[in-house]
Amino acid sequence: MTTLRQPKPTAGAETEHVLETLAARVHSANAGSYREITNAMTGEPLGRVPHCTRDDVVAAARRARELQPEWAARPIRERAEVMLRFHDLVLSHQDEVLDVIQLENGKARRHTRTPPGTTCPRSAGKASS
Repeated sequence: MTTLRQPKPTAGAETEHVLETLAARVHSANAGSYREITNAMTGEPLGRVPHCTRDDVVAAARRARELQPEWAARPIRERAEVMLRFHDLVLSHQDEVLDVIQLENGKARRHTRTPPGTTCPRSAGKASS
């Protein structure tokens, strides 16, 4: 039997803080434009994030492309360490990440682990036609 985990009662305040911290790192051409993120189950606000435009995405991709040669010049061991650190950070904050997914999308806890673009856990990893 699958047990569904309810988000922590304090998830709202914690989630808002996490969203604000991450949002502060986003570069947007229209710095004053935000999108409110709400709890899909209650409609209550979770926080707000910068509202980025297509031009912002293009600019971010351009910046990433400009920095790519510098990244490629780093030794593979150093790049692997960065990626493994990211992996470890995601795993160490797994509950918080899953809380945000669950609250923002209204998904059952077991579905927060279903990869995007799949319709059910059994289809994960299968090529779509």
